Amino acid sequence: MGSVNSRDGKLYLDFRYKGIRCREQTRLADTASNRQRMTKLLAMLEQQMRAGTFDYGHHFPGSPKVEFFRHIDLLSRRHASGGRMLFDRFAGQWLEEKRVEWRQSQYETVEGILRCHLLPALGNTPVAAVTKQEILALRLQLCEPDVQTGRGLSPSRINHIMTYLRLILNEAADRFGYESPWRNIKALPMPRAQVQPFSLDEVQRILARVRPRTFDPTIRCASSPACGPAKLTG
Repeated sequence: MGSVNSRDGKLYLDFRYKGIRCREQTRLADTASNRQRMTKLLAMLEQQMRAGTFDYGHHFPGSPKVEFFRHIDLLSRRHASGGRMLFDRFAGQWLEEKRVEWRQSQYETVEGILRCHLLPALGNTPVAAVTKQEILALRLQLCEPDVQTGRGLSPSRINHIMTYLRLILNEAADRFGYESPWRNIKALPMPRAQVQPFSLDEVQRILARVRPRTFDPTIRCASSPACGPAKLTG
């Protein structure tokens, strides 16, 4: 279990992650309230480590150990998958396995997403080596407008593309036994629809132009002989 210690009057966290001792300095003064605050934080971090959801770079973005642990994760993922399964090969295999679950229209839609967006960006990367940084870089690239038309993809379309990337990466992580790089990545916010209801004057003008419906007792209902003579005409 880690501990909260003090150096030069400032608190720092002392803990182990993946068997490596880590010391992360804070700017908090060594006071009783700050020690209590850091103790709660340390307990939360250790819980995330046990659950496999701990992200070193998220909690300590300026630490030199971020790159160290990123390299360790990369090596372990490559080892888990044998380092030979490229993204394009795994994605193609995954797509064929989904063919029996999906309608042909959905299959063709996902095949187009792979061909136009995912494979050009990640196709030659080992699937186990895809990082969170590469995922976010791809999403940023999708957000950029087209050079020729100046038009870009909508947030809804980008979220749709990223959903299938998430499914592929999570499936690979589950099969090869490593932690998926898709962690804490939220969907792009969707713009609210602009609702422009009719004004009261417009509603009254519409109603004024509606033709009145009249009742014709000479014509029977066509659906059943038992219907009484009735028809609404306008």
